This record gives sequence, structure tokens and C-alpha cells, in this order.
Amino acid sequence: MKPTTIDFETFGIEGRPKYPPMPVGVSIKPWGKASRYYAFGHPTENTHCWSEAEAALKQAYKCKDGVLFQNGKFDVDVAETWFDLPVPSWDKIHDTMFLLFLDDPHQRELGLKEAAAR
Repeated sequence: MKPTTIDFETFGIEGRPKYPPMPVGVSIKPWGKASRYYAFGHPTENTHCWSEAEAALKQAYKCKDGVLFQNGKFDVDVAETWFDLPVPSWDKIHDTMFLLFLDDPHQRELGLKEAAAR
């Protein structure tokens, strides 16, 4: 499997109806290539516009091996809500959070920073 990795950066997370928060950037890393950060909603130092990030996300969703997230339910919801992308089929969504749980179901934290520290 060689999925494309996607990670959104958003405004602060609040409850519905303000959920999911509006994205301000997205990092996309096709398998075997360098990642690229599309900053489009920050107060300063944006590198791309919304439509460029949208085009890159649409291309990422076409990866034959699917897309990889950390806490995919959040990122998929952001992509669907703000970029009108369809939810990929279950076999095209890969999530490192589940792998961290399977590695040790008794962990108190399933975040990437906590996993790296362990």
C-alpha cells in the first residue's frame, strides 16, 4: 500500500454547528515524494490560494491506494465540508490512530506527538 498522506491545519475546533472548523492549510505527501504544505488561510505568509489546495486535494483523493490520515474522521469531514470532496470508500481510508491503538490498546494518548515520545 502506498497511500497519499493528508493533514489539515484548521481554526480551533468547536462543537457543532461550527464543526468542522475552516481549514487554513493542508499538507499533502504522495508516497515516495516530498510533502507540500498549501497555506491559504493564514493572516500572513500564505503560499497558495484555496483553489490550488483544492486541486491538490482532488488529485490526492485519486491515489489508487487511498489516503492516509492521523484521526481520519476529522480530516475526511474537513475535506467533505469545505472542499466538497466525497468520503472515500472504507478501503481507501487509512488511519494511523487505529494502528497506534492496536499497537497498545491501553495507551492514554493516541496522538502522534505522544506516540513519538513513547
